[in-house]
Amino acid sequence: MATDEKHKKSLVELMAEIHSLMLEKSEEYLTRYRRSVYSTPKSYLGFIDSYTSVYKKKFDELNEEASKINKGLQKLHQAGEDVRVMRTQLQEKEVLLQNKRKETDALVREIEIRTAEAEKKRMEVEIVKETVARDAAIVAEGEAEAKKDLEAAEPALLEAIESLNSITANDFTTLKKLANPPALIKRIFDAVSVLLHRPLQPPGAEEVKGALWITDSWEFSGRQLASDSGTLDNLRSFGENQKDYINEETCELLLPYLWMEDFTQERARKASGNIAGLCTWVRSMYKYINIAKIVAPKREKLRIATIKLRVANKKKEEQEEELARVTAEVERYNQQLAEENAKKQALEDDATRTKQRMDSANGLIDALSGERERWTRQSNDFKSLIERLIGDVALSCAFISYCGPFNSEFRHQLCTKTST
Repeated sequence: MATDEKHKKSLVELMAEIHSLMLEKSEEYLTRYRRSVYSTPKSYLGFIDSYTSVYKKKFDELNEEASKINKGLQKLHQAGEDVRVMRTQLQEKEVLLQNKRKETDALVREIEIRTAEAEKKRMEVEIVKETVARDAAIVAEGEAEAKKDLEAAEPALLEAIESLNSITANDFTTLKKLANPPALIKRIFDAVSVLLHRPLQPPGAEEVKGALWITDSWEFSGRQLASDSGTLDNLRSFGENQKDYINEETCELLLPYLWMEDFTQERARKASGNIAGLCTWVRSMYKYINIAKIVAPKREKLRIATIKLRVANKKKEEQEEELARVTAEVERYNQQLAEENAKKQALEDDATRTKQRMDSANGLIDALSGERERWTRQSNDFKSLIERLIGDVALSCAFISYCGPFNSEFRHQLCTKTST
């Protein structure tokens, strides 16, 4: 029930008093008329149920009617506020409309000037674009030629990579177990040390079976290189990143090893299995650098050509961006003009709609001016009815629940008693 705690407490007390009164009147009625009227707890519960049902129904009915009246008053009040707001808005919109017309006229003049400038720039950019395209074609042709020459060195690099891939860590483990590896293997490691710029013993020669052989540096450098677990990775890294730093002096130091008739993969494989891959790697590095020396000028030319091509392409991109910017600028101005015209039209339409709404609202307020007073009185009446509803429903339900068995005299007494 839509009542506060204070009214609930009063209602509970009233219901209890009514029930007590009925008990008293039942005894008095029995004494005077010898007729029994029973007011039991069930009667009291029926009284409460009846009150709850009737109060809710009547409260909802009154509240619904009051809500309709109040909504009508709110709408009339809101309509008046809306008219005042719309009048102010209309004045502001008329000012905006005048300013927008001036802005649009100025924009039209500006667009005419910018369109002419943009068209001139478009022609200039097209000329530059054609020139850069011709230069880029020339540079690209030179790049293709230089790349073709460099491809001659690729087989040597591939051979070097494959030769290293044929060697495993187990091959190095087997080699380390040899107290005195074959002389060819020692010289192969000396050649590897030359390429890696590792220190060697002073050069010398010794006679073996009637022939002069280069004195090896196995104990000085080769054994350490063979024992290093990272040797293979270092050689791969050298082949990828440092091969182009092999100089003329290094090549000259390699020649005595390469000239020896047993410095071949076949002889090395017979001497120590897959370690022969190092022999092939040394020869491949030597072969590569000799080809690279011939190609070096062309490689430099390729480097310069690549830079020129990059610059040319950048310039071309910049010019294309400039052309796109200019084209977009012309389009943007035209789009802006269309948008400004649309805004101006929207302002005009909005001002017209606002005036029509204001006129309609004024007409409605004038037509309902008499209803406002009547609705106001009704709203106040509903407030009073809702405030009295608790007691009125309680008395009505008490009469229905208890007074039926009594005669008219006692009914009148009960109504008078409970009303006071």
